[in-house]
Amino acid sequence: MTTTTPSTDLRVVKTIRAIKQALCSIILKTPYKRIRVDMVTKEALINRQTFYRHFSSIDDVFDSIETDMIREMKDSLSTVASGNLRGGVEVFYHYISADDPVRRKLFFDSGYAFFFRKLSMDYFALDFFMDFGKDKSHRELIPSFVASVATGVYRCGIKDGVSDLRSLSDEAADLLLHGLKGGKRTI
Repeated sequence: MTTTTPSTDLRVVKTIRAIKQALCSIILKTPYKRIRVDMVTKEALINRQTFYRHFSSIDDVFDSIETDMIREMKDSLSTVASGNLRGGVEVFYHYISADDPVRRKLFFDSGYAFFFRKLSMDYFALDFFMDFGKDKSHRELIPSFVASVATGVYRCGIKDGVSDLRSLSDEAADLLLHGLKGGKRTI
């Protein structure tokens, strides 16, 4: 992103918000590979120069939206006791299960799988989860391990008709802490 620190200039804040909202509106009706800067500028009622004053590309806007989502989940995670792996996974499940059409598109449409992968990896790379493996070798694998297990349990559970996010997060935490022998479901 071109701007490195959040601006307090209301015009800048409104412009950045308009760009993100425009992209979200476009996401609902356009596959990722077809989204172009001119589509966003038209939807946001700005010109290309204004867009490029704040973002270097469409992917930069996606990164900014993902950063906002991570911040929201991190805020929710702050209410979970340290070391409560189940609680941390449950925060993730509640966030991705929200009844928001843009989130649903970003999280479950295969054309936007890159976004969901990055979001889950960044969320599970937070210190809260890194502490889970502080005594383990190959700590760099922890985000992908936790993300894989958590998203796998979620997808299997939803496919099987399980809607209780608490039981799914219990199951994910059990698998993470005890492996498949301790887990209830085979994924």
